[in-house]
Amino acid sequence: LEYEGRQKKYGDHTDEAGFFQTLVAPGSYILEVEPPKLTGLVAQRYPNFAVAADTVVAFVVVPGARVTGTVTATGGGVLADVSLDVLRTADGVEVFTPGSRTDTLGQYEVVVPPDNYTFNFAKGASYVVPDSLELTGVNILGDTVVDAVFNSVASAVNDELPPVANFGVQAYPNPFNPKTTISFNQKIAGRTRVAIHQVDGSLVAVLADGEFAVGSHSLVWHGLDSRGQRVSSGVYMVAVANAQGRQATKIALVK
Repeated sequence: LEYEGRQKKYGDHTDEAGFFQTLVAPGSYILEVEPPKLTGLVAQRYPNFAVAADTVVAFVVVPGARVTGTVTATGGGVLADVSLDVLRTADGVEVFTPGSRTDTLGQYEVVVPPDNYTFNFAKGASYVVPDSLELTGVNILGDTVVDAVFNSVASAVNDELPPVANFGVQAYPNPFNPKTTISFNQKIAGRTRVAIHQVDGSLVAVLADGEFAVGSHSLVWHGLDSRGQRVSSGVYMVAVANAQGRQATKIALVK
């Protein structure tokens, strides 16, 4: 649950019983309710929510349809950092879909009520592409895969899409419990992102996103998601990406 207004943002999580509690100054807020995407529940947004005194707020979240997909270029390769806006075809109203941006594997995930939509994809800052790509008449009745392909693309770094690269990514132990050390080899200096994903591409946690020097590096994943919660046993993907390219490798958590 997030409260947003006048450049201030407050975040709270519900407990096992679905309750939350927070303290804010009296004022007008935008309330955003964001269920985990894996639940298949639709996020909600309440603008101009007035808080004058102690207030009890009850939210009812409803099931929706999970829409996943991969954004690629005709020349080959996936596009990270592409944003997605989802608009209802009937009235053009934008649906609240928090986190609707492609990850390092070019994949995205949103949850929407069943309906007919227009999907607008906008380029990430790292690429020279058409400003946007629009898919109209996207009929969502249940969990659906909607992929998008930009007609042309070039990276702002070297006029080529960052290719699939070999970082020599390894994890030891693998399978693991409760932690594993992820190692990789950096051939060029620069910003590098190391993230853990579900096998369907949804983001679990970002282990690092910053400047790395040339050479070997290692990071430890303790099997926790971005909220610090321990993830369930299963197969995950560790993805390393920078201007050199990107590589994803499977790892397994066994309990």
